Amino acid sequence: MMDDVISRPPVHALLTDGTTVCIRPVRPGDHDQLEGLYEEMSPENLRMRFFAVSRRSARMAADRACASERPGR
Repeated sequence: MMDDVISRPPVHALLTDGTTVCIRPVRPGDHDQLEGLYEEMSPENLRMRFFAVSRRSARMAADRACASERPGR
C-alpha cells in the first residue's frame, strides 16, 4: 500500500492568497525541512499538535514521517 502512496502524482492546491502549492507524500530527504518546520512552531502550537511542549517532539515527528517503509507502517 505504501508504494501506491509514493507513486501518486503530486497535487496542486490554490491558497487563499493566490499562491499555488504542490502537495506530495513526505520522503526521507524531507527530514531536515520537516524538522525545521516543527522547530519553528510556537510552544502552544507544539502542545496542540503533539500534546507536549518538548522541542524533542519535532525530531520524533520528523523521524516518524520520513522513516523508510517497513512492515506495519
